[in-house]
Amino acid sequence: MYISLNFEKKLRYSLKKISYWVLLYCNEKLLKMKFNYSVKTILRKDKKTKLGLYPLYLQVIINSTPVKLPIREYIKLNEWDKPKNRCKGKGFSYLNNRLEKQEQEIKDFVNQQIAIGKLVTIDMIKRFYNKEDFLDFYGFYKTFTERKFENLTIGSQYHYTLLCKKMKEFKPVLRLDNIDLNFIEEFDYYLTVTKKTGLGGTANNHKKLKAILGSAYRLKLIESNPYQDFKIKAPAPRTVFLTTKEISELEKLDLNHRPEIELTRDKFLFACYTGLRFSDMNFLKWQNTKNGIIDIQMIKTKSPVKVPLTKKAKKLLCKYAKKKTNEFIFKEVSNQKINYGLKKIGVLLGFEKRLTYHVARHTFGSLLAQNNVSPFYIMKLMGHKNISQTASYVNANTKMLRETMKNINF
Repeated sequence: MYISLNFEKKLRYSLKKISYWVLLYCNEKLLKMKFNYSVKTILRKDKKTKLGLYPLYLQVIINSTPVKLPIREYIKLNEWDKPKNRCKGKGFSYLNNRLEKQEQEIKDFVNQQIAIGKLVTIDMIKRFYNKEDFLDFYGFYKTFTERKFENLTIGSQYHYTLLCKKMKEFKPVLRLDNIDLNFIEEFDYYLTVTKKTGLGGTANNHKKLKAILGSAYRLKLIESNPYQDFKIKAPAPRTVFLTTKEISELEKLDLNHRPEIELTRDKFLFACYTGLRFSDMNFLKWQNTKNGIIDIQMIKTKSPVKVPLTKKAKKLLCKYAKKKTNEFIFKEVSNQKINYGLKKIGVLLGFEKRLTYHVARHTFGSLLAQNNVSPFYIMKLMGHKNISQTASYVNANTKMLRETMKNINF
């Protein structure tokens, strides 16, 4: 049978439209089927007081996940009717009415959130019960970081805490639904102009705030993530490293009269010799340096790494071997203090390069590349998970690239 091309197109369009609505309907039904909850008052037999009384709790179960909320009322065991989940006997009518009212308030709250299409969580129930505003940004931030910090390094935890501090300085009172594109742009101006935060620091703050708002969006606490319309300006990648001559000048620098920055210099040099990150350096133990090899699990990536110690690295360790006051090799110093000390050292040496601790790690990788070490071995020594991370060190030295091109005959 002949069917016109135009009719065929219309038929396909109609079928697609029908399929879409059927799929949407099925998804909604599935979501409703998956979500279940219950609210009831329980007696906690496991929390008997010295007076022989038992506390009452509101038990809320959402999709098999329970939470028990204290009512702060205590009764005797024989005064509790378990099948009815109510107190029995004379004089308990007021308390029973209160229990029924609290249960109904929780049910009304849950049903209201379901009606407007929001995902109900245990955290929301807790905050509602404690009369907290569940759209309060700082309350949500606390909940977010409590979950997130379990899988984050100490350094990343610090940056999240610092972000919260800056946001409280900017807006002491803040609701999630008040964070829009205009707010993000104003916060960006506050960071870059008012606080004079560098491009890298500003980008990191935005990335973390974007992650927090992304979680709020997935929980349907906000209608959209304003970062969908905001482009985070990241600084251009820049690999700063020291030459062997500059390292030699740093090694020869007399700091006998500057003990406050001697440790800074030594930790920086040790990182040049080993490529250790700041976090790994701070928590490096003597037990990690057996048989002339540093054997650790990197804090940031959780990757195991083994770095053979060079003569200079061993010599530097010997300097601190007599100072075994604890199990750590070097005294713990904050990243800010280290970088402040390196700034002073850079001035003393007349370096035009801006010294930061991470320059030492770049120096390690770049010098390995200049000495024709295989990129695969550099990746292993630096604990990179991907060879693309190592490429920046391999391509960092223009002089080395020029020498390479001389040997190629086109």
